[in-house]
Amino acid sequence: IMPSLVGSEMCIRDRYYPAAVEKIKYFSNLAVQDLRQKAAQAFQSSLPVVDIKTKAAYLEEAKNYLEEALNEFPAADHLSTVKENVAVITNDLETISEETSQ
Repeated sequence: IMPSLVGSEMCIRDRYYPAAVEKIKYFSNLAVQDLRQKAAQAFQSSLPVVDIKTKAAYLEEAKNYLEEALNEFPAADHLSTVKENVAVITNDLETISEETSQ
């Protein structure tokens, strides 16, 4: 490869990089928003449930959606909120686990 071609390719790549980063962030935010909505729905479904196993299943579902958001979309905004949500759900699951092991 000729050095002049490599240099011009770098210019093209540099010119489109910021736009690509913005698109990645935009679509990551949409995906995380969708996963957070699904997690919220699962969490809300767990609230009125009396059966502990069913409640735990809803909470696990919510936690899985949130962890997917964290793992698959690191460019998204508001991931600190997602981490806080995971911590709350993990705490709830630990409480359920302690209650069922007594």
